[in-house]
Amino acid sequence: MDQIRLGSLTLQPFRQLLAGGEHVHLGKKALDILSVLAEANGEIVTKDELLDAVWPEVTIEENALQVHIVALRKALGPEADRLKTFRSVGYQLELRGDNATEAVNAAPERYRTSATRGDARSENKATSKLWWRRRSGLAFATLLGASLLLAAVWQSGLFGEASSKQVTVMSLSAAAETADEVAIANGITEELIVRLRRIPELRVFSGLSGRDYDGNTLQGSVRVDGEDIRVSARLEDTSGRVLWSNNFDSKLTDFLSVQEEIAAAVARTLSVSLDVGVDSREYGGTNNPEAFASYLRGRINVASTDGLRNERTRHFERAVELDPDYIRAWAGLSSALNTTLFGALNSGGRDSTGTWQAADEIIRKSDQASRRAFEANPDLIWGNLARAEHHLILKDMREAERYIQRAKEVDPGNDPEAKIALAALEIQMGRLRNADSLALAAEQIDPIYADTNASRVRDLVMLRQYEKAIALFERMRNDGHPSNEINIIHAFWAVRALEGRSAAYDYVESIGFGGYIGFLNGYRRGVEDGLFDMSEAQIRDLIDHEQWIGGSNFGRMAFHSAADGHPDTALTLFRIALENTTGIVNYYFWYPPLAELRETEEFQALIEEQGFVTAWRESGEWGDYCRPLSDTEFECF
Repeated sequence: MDQIRLGSLTLQPFRQLLAGGEHVHLGKKALDILSVLAEANGEIVTKDELLDAVWPEVTIEENALQVHIVALRKALGPEADRLKTFRSVGYQLELRGDNATEAVNAAPERYRTSATRGDARSENKATSKLWWRRRSGLAFATLLGASLLLAAVWQSGLFGEASSKQVTVMSLSAAAETADEVAIANGITEELIVRLRRIPELRVFSGLSGRDYDGNTLQGSVRVDGEDIRVSARLEDTSGRVLWSNNFDSKLTDFLSVQEEIAAAVARTLSVSLDVGVDSREYGGTNNPEAFASYLRGRINVASTDGLRNERTRHFERAVELDPDYIRAWAGLSSALNTTLFGALNSGGRDSTGTWQAADEIIRKSDQASRRAFEANPDLIWGNLARAEHHLILKDMREAERYIQRAKEVDPGNDPEAKIALAALEIQMGRLRNADSLALAAEQIDPIYADTNASRVRDLVMLRQYEKAIALFERMRNDGHPSNEINIIHAFWAVRALEGRSAAYDYVESIGFGGYIGFLNGYRRGVEDGLFDMSEAQIRDLIDHEQWIGGSNFGRMAFHSAADGHPDTALTLFRIALENTTGIVNYYFWYPPLAELRETEEFQALIEEQGFVTAWRESGEWGDYCRPLSDTEFECF
């Protein structure tokens, strides 16, 4: 058939979808999916068959198919009920009236599936047998109505991958929207995700409000009134039908049990494993509700860096005081102290009150906190990550590398936050491709990280994927992501690489991030004052008189100088940067504008002094831009 009627719509397979003779906007892949389903002449097409038909030579995650199914339902409008989902099996396009005859012949051969080719089942008996086993198995389970049997069927692989039962956990809303209530709501959301991800039969995503999701969604709200807490939760299917809902009332001192009850209810409702009880300590958490609440308050005060006893560190300290074995809280405290140290050094060693915070005291506390995180359970990733970051702060690359390698060994594999934290360390060590793989793995576990990974803009620029970096920065900026003030730096370099220096300056000024505009203006003043013709002593004198230049800005000045064709000035600035701030600025070495500088003997001597070469030789994993030539020689490029 050249066209197929779908009620008020007309489909011209693989060409277009029409409504009243007018073209309906539909992406090519969504149109291909609709055409394959139409070609099946009312039969169910499995997810695997759709993936093979529409993406014949590419490995695609199932969530890509689901995104296009959502788009299809929107495009079909009043006819959307024709598109049926057979959960965990596939999809069916219901044809009515004169359409339910022979399969259409308009489809190119590469889009034909075993459901749409008349001879497919006779030619491939194995495919036919699996097809009918799936349909029979589903009917049998439905007739019995036994959830445990359905779970067993899932575990046997009869319906394909166990992960095709999907739940998107939306952020629980805070009824009064106070800071504490928001922190608790976010924390319960995160803990629910962690617990549900430990159910093998489920694929669990994080959700963003205002978006469409194909699959079940878990959503609800949190209300805190003094010591009383109420959590309202409900599980909905794709059509919005409520599968389960309940209210949970408890005291703040006992609200961790609420998360376990909700997770168990979700498991029962979806007929998967009922054994979802997970001791929080197994993944570095706590069984103490008050400690957990303090940890959440520390997490929400992420921007608090002033002073050794700032708001953020106080909350983490309270959490570990209440539970001395709380690994994530010890790791959080160590990271907060590292941020405080970085902020103090970057501002000339003073906090907002003008009081000097002794660097050695901050380092001592960071060492203690990261050591406690590690020693509480050396086989968990969070303690290893904390120790690695602490040693990076100290510029002790050899020890940092040792903990990074250990973190890789104990990576649980199902925690996207752990993969992103590990990717940040890999960037510092110059292994950009490893970091990219980890970021992509986090997105495969949970697609929300494609739009919320704060460090991803930087990583894409360092990988020279400039257009992707700009697009991601713009999406985050439109969503009000808190990393925008940092990521504007990386967006600047992406625009500069594509359109030149002048366009990059204009781009930053058009957005209006005052901090980076101030830096750029200060750098231009330095250039006008003859920065590139100055000796090291003169550069140091200039810096002493320019209050806008802090520790991390030395590094920024360095790669601006390198990009402007002055590697000697860049090298001097790098040395000053390493004297005045922590080892967390190491990623500057691997930025694209430094390609010419990396080839110099002076640069290679610098990174050897910093301990990179020793660390790489011992682990056997070199950075992307350096390689060994012998047991004693190496080169960078």
